[in-house]
Amino acid sequence: MKKREKILYKQFDKILAEQEAEMTERYRQDLINISEITLSDLTDTANLVHSLGIEIKSLRTEYEDISKMAEEARDLAIDRGMFGFPWDNEYWAMNVVSEYHQIGPAVRMIDKYLLIVDGFLNGNPSEKGKYMTDLKKSGAPSADFQWFWNAVLRWQELVNSIGTGHPEIVKQVNDKVESYQKRIDEARQNAAHDV
Repeated sequence: MKKREKILYKQFDKILAEQEAEMTERYRQDLINISEITLSDLTDTANLVHSLGIEIKSLRTEYEDISKMAEEARDLAIDRGMFGFPWDNEYWAMNVVSEYHQIGPAVRMIDKYLLIVDGFLNGNPSEKGKYMTDLKKSGAPSADFQWFWNAVLRWQELVNSIGTGHPEIVKQVNDKVESYQKRIDEARQNAAHDV
């Protein structure tokens, strides 16, 4: 019986070894198949991510181009609306600033009024009378320097109140107005000395 048991154990061990080898091979094959499927899926995903990245870059470029065109169209509309004398544009500019929170028209109004202030500051005293007459003929609401300077200060105050999102523009405006204030102060001091 012992011999027979030994033979049975050998046959059992052999069958067990064959089954273990068969199962190991089946698991190995399944693992290879799963790895190949996973690798294929990862490759497909990587290709999809790459394609989406290209599409997103393209959309971003298109968005930037459209934004730039819209900005240019807005600037063109503002420039068109600002054509003429600043006192003729007061109502329009104030509406654009108020309704659309655009700082551009307010800055342009300051620049337009500063051009008139320049006429007062740069002209010869003998030419000032003609300058003031020309202002009146153009339909200006006043020929008084202070009226135009007050208009500059009024628009500057508006820029300061709405320009929180544009600190660089606010700084430029304030620096420009401050430089004019210095010129005005110098002109007043010189006029006081001449008297």
